[in-house]
Amino acid sequence: MASELLREAQEGLDELHPEAFGKASEALDLFRRGGDNFGVYDALRAMVSYHRQSALRDGRKPLEALKLAEDHLEDFRRSGDHCGEACMLLSLAEMNMDRRGPKKRLGALESCQRALSIFQEQRATKYEVMAQLILTNLYFKLEQPLKAQQASEEALSKAASPRSVGKALHAAALALAAMGRYGAAAAKAAEAAAVFWQEGDRKMQASQLVSVAQWSLKASDFFAALKASEEALRIFQQLGYGKGWQSKALGFLCESLVALNQAPKAAKLAKEFQAQFEKDDDPHSAARALQLQGYCWSGSGTPERALEPLQAASEAPVTEKGWRAGILQDQAASFLAGGDSAAALQKLSAALRAARAETDRRGEALALRRIFRVHWERGDVQAARSAAEDARAVAKASGDTRGEAQDLLRLAVVQQDSTKVFEAIELLSSADARVEAEALKVLSDLRRSEDQLEAALEAAEERLRIVRGLGDLHLEAQALLSVSRLHLALGSGDATATALEGLQLSRGNEPRQRPLRVELLLLLVELTVVEPLEEAAARRKLLRWSAEALAVAGKVGDQSLRALALYWRAYVWGILGRPSSGLSFAREARDLCIKLEHKASEARCWLMIAQLLFAQGSREEALDAASTAQHLAASCGDLDAEVEVQNFKDSLSKKEPPPAPETPSAPGPAAAASPEDAPSRAEASSGVVSGKGSLKPEEVGRQLIGFVKELTSGTEEVELDTAFIDAGMDSLSGVSLVSMLNRDFQTALTPSVVFDYPTIRMLQEYLIRESQE
Repeated sequence: MASELLREAQEGLDELHPEAFGKASEALDLFRRGGDNFGVYDALRAMVSYHRQSALRDGRKPLEALKLAEDHLEDFRRSGDHCGEACMLLSLAEMNMDRRGPKKRLGALESCQRALSIFQEQRATKYEVMAQLILTNLYFKLEQPLKAQQASEEALSKAASPRSVGKALHAAALALAAMGRYGAAAAKAAEAAAVFWQEGDRKMQASQLVSVAQWSLKASDFFAALKASEEALRIFQQLGYGKGWQSKALGFLCESLVALNQAPKAAKLAKEFQAQFEKDDDPHSAARALQLQGYCWSGSGTPERALEPLQAASEAPVTEKGWRAGILQDQAASFLAGGDSAAALQKLSAALRAARAETDRRGEALALRRIFRVHWERGDVQAARSAAEDARAVAKASGDTRGEAQDLLRLAVVQQDSTKVFEAIELLSSADARVEAEALKVLSDLRRSEDQLEAALEAAEERLRIVRGLGDLHLEAQALLSVSRLHLALGSGDATATALEGLQLSRGNEPRQRPLRVELLLLLVELTVVEPLEEAAARRKLLRWSAEALAVAGKVGDQSLRALALYWRAYVWGILGRPSSGLSFAREARDLCIKLEHKASEARCWLMIAQLLFAQGSREEALDAASTAQHLAASCGDLDAEVEVQNFKDSLSKKEPPPAPETPSAPGPAAAASPEDAPSRAEASSGVVSGKGSLKPEEVGRQLIGFVKELTSGTEEVELDTAFIDAGMDSLSGVSLVSMLNRDFQTALTPSVVFDYPTIRMLQEYLIRESQE
């Protein structure tokens, strides 16, 4: 009877049912009468927990919980009941752990360690496991991940029941997350979810899936986060379980959808749940759903739509500390997404004031870091430095060593001071691998700016070593990109292999991967142009990689990145002896640079256009384009471009082949190598056309198959009856195919011919027919 009452009381704790406390109290009396000491301990802890969670829900200090725990702590000490004393110490540790501030948490740590020592002396394994789990959480919050990992391993080694095993797995996940190993943390939480599923505990299963979603997002595994949050939300709905868990799962689901470029769908979902929460008389969750709508719209193409739900959220009856400051920061994010940095700064300043008024250290530091970002992007170095220094002071005062280290890295970038990086690394005694990797990236960038390439490479390779252990493939691909670029700058042969490894890691469809994939593809183009281009394999790689980079850049929505991809595509056609094909891409890149008001990049595009015009024999037009490039370069102070343009013009006036300027590199369009220096593509296709009406079917078919393989990966089997789409061709490569045909077969086809005759055989027959008319 007592055990059943206690079980019902513990189940009621999650929802804080009023009868839960009464049942725990009744069970306590029964356990005392029956002389069941362990039952007494569990019933008391349930009663303390009820008061503690009620206070947390209402934003009160847990005075009733404290009094209950302290009174019984003294009773147990007087009676010499050491296990009872340790159980009350555990309850006190949990209360102090919930409160913010290092002093309270250090007190909690002391209580928990004392309790653990008693349980070990008494050989109370069940409670020893419980103490290790609380220790793991405490070490996690105190930013001591190695100790958290040790505590979780101890708990897992001694856990007996499936429920305690599941909790120990979650504790291990916490420890991994504290070290920045979010992918591994998500995997451990998934193991815990499986344990609870096997036990039929749907509520605990769903709560673990929420953790899977949270850490998968941090590991950039957006599809895993989407799947886990969807399943968690579905279970909570089936159980009719609230207590904020539905809104938490909804939050991670919306975040996953936004990351996967489905912001409108996420906003619609949040609005539907807002209506449901209002119907269920859950105002806090309804307000959170309004906030989520704002977040979703801020990540869409129409960020102005975020303002209305965020304003409604700010007026919601929520008393939670930091709520108003958080909404103001969300409003700032919507203004930033819309390009209004002045309005964003106003909102962030208001958020900073609100956080300070509530003594919300975390909100204060977050507002200052976002203010830093806005000032830095606006080019206001002094204001950015001031914000970073203020944020560091707040982090230091609140004992947030991780935040302080990151603020030091911001100062290192602003001040170009590598000593700040070493200060940050020294602070990371907590083995925070992710922040250490950030520090090494900053150090590498600083060393490169100082032209210390070997030192920059050393830091970049150390960063890569650390990142490989984090399980974040996106971050690893970024690190590989940095290492490859430094190998290129040093003339090392390892650059291509490193870039290819990064490209393989960036093959996911997540929107976040796309910009990185474009950069890696363009870097590979840059690395390949130095290879002997008479080799068909090198030419195929150039065409394939530059075409893919352009196609992916078109999906990103970043016009600067698309301009860069267009520029490189033009460059590739130029060095392959196809200046007419390259001109259209170079002009489109120029037009984008004009739209973006990037004068330096526009100058480079004009120089590219001049080189391509000259390569196809339009000397006067080339001179005009070069003059435009020279004027733009002078207006924006690009001395290197001025010199390159002048060299080009001098070579034209002397009727000499123009010199080849330096190979372009990310992040913006730069100069192209001289296209006339590359072997002519026409030389490689002799013998197919020998005058009007002399096309030979077998030679035309063979040439078409060769073109298709060149424009695609060349790995699939291509035959006469292969459809162009099945061979892996898209609209871009279709245009390239038509350009090849017009040149080598002396035709005047339009790009639509690939759609009119969708297989190689059909196009072969059409070409032969046309040649005989």
